[in-house]
Amino acid sequence: MNARPNLLARLGDAVQRASNLGDIYERALDAVTVGLGTDRSSLVVFDDRGCLGASRGLSETHRRTIDGYSPWLADAIDPPAVIVADVDIDAAWAAERASLRAECIAALAFFPLLRRGRPFGKLTVYFTEPRRFGKDELQWATTVSQVTAQAISLHQAELETLQSLEKAREVRQSARSAEQSHNELLALIAHDLRNPVSTLKLSLSLLLRSSGQRDDEKLVAQLERMGRAASSMEQFIDCLCDVIRIQSGDLQLDLDSQELTPILECSLQALSPRAAERTQTLMVDVPLGMRVRADRERLTQALTHVVDDAIRSTPTEGWIRVGGRRLPSGAGAIVEISVADSGPAISAEELPWVFERPGSPLHSTRGRHLGLFVAKGIVDAHGGTLSVDSPIGTGAVFRLKLPSAD
Repeated sequence: MNARPNLLARLGDAVQRASNLGDIYERALDAVTVGLGTDRSSLVVFDDRGCLGASRGLSETHRRTIDGYSPWLADAIDPPAVIVADVDIDAAWAAERASLRAECIAALAFFPLLRRGRPFGKLTVYFTEPRRFGKDELQWATTVSQVTAQAISLHQAELETLQSLEKAREVRQSARSAEQSHNELLALIAHDLRNPVSTLKLSLSLLLRSSGQRDDEKLVAQLERMGRAASSMEQFIDCLCDVIRIQSGDLQLDLDSQELTPILECSLQALSPRAAERTQTLMVDVPLGMRVRADRERLTQALTHVVDDAIRSTPTEGWIRVGGRRLPSGAGAIVEISVADSGPAISAEELPWVFERPGSPLHSTRGRHLGLFVAKGIVDAHGGTLSVDSPIGTGAVFRLKLPSAD
């Protein structure tokens, strides 16, 4: 459909200008309904209430029915779209067939909204007749869902940054100290950087999708490099915001029993391409079924920072080994996660300062970026410990110790 490039451009412009999530929801529904030629759609962002973001052409009864429903597991990684071409012959939808018929729905499709590869919402389209989706239609709806997910994530991150800024101001009013002033400065920097970086990243995403249709390999490669650079800038801003939360004691955790293996898989999946580029060997030796009491997303983040530091510090064709074991303790079992590498050894003088924030008077050359400081703050908030040692003549061994959930 010739109107699709213009629709995508308008969607990109609208989400960049959106002052609230409702604006983003409505523009996404505009794009997907016009682009696919239907007048019924919905967008849901999952939260504790399974709150419905927006919908078009659905009855209130059906809206309540779909509110908290997800066709994917909560811990699914990069799940595909779910297409129901004909509800009358799709056996998986036999139980819902009567309610769908009552709503005059003969076909529907779910497209995931992904954050760090995991679904946090869904974009759904409905049709009154059976529908066979063409490749271009699936690509179109997938593109709309990706742009929308990115816009929602950026908007929510912006709100979190502003909230952190406000908290830093409140803390500064009650206790004016140099460290609190520093937190406020970091929050202001993160806030001012996020808007142009998010605009750049979204614009690059739109350009990349457009250029991919012209088979211009050099342009695509250049846009991909620019996109990776914008993603790195965005990750740096996220680290700044985490530094603020850690230093102000405002790092929130949702603790629960978590299996360690899927957390490691999620962390290493994002880093494996970088290790491969450096021809490094990434080894994992963690027993299946080991569980910890942790916030899944925050622990994934901490492990990612530690392994990322090992990759940065290890030369080409080196190795990184991730291990796990259960240790007895007087207060209960402890799970230890170790990250060892074949990088240069850390001197005895530098070891005590590895986890210091870069820019502080005392810090190690190993922790030149914010990752290790953030990782230690996350592990400390779990009631665990993060330490490092460096055997003579070899690289470093980082050890994360957390309460076992077994």
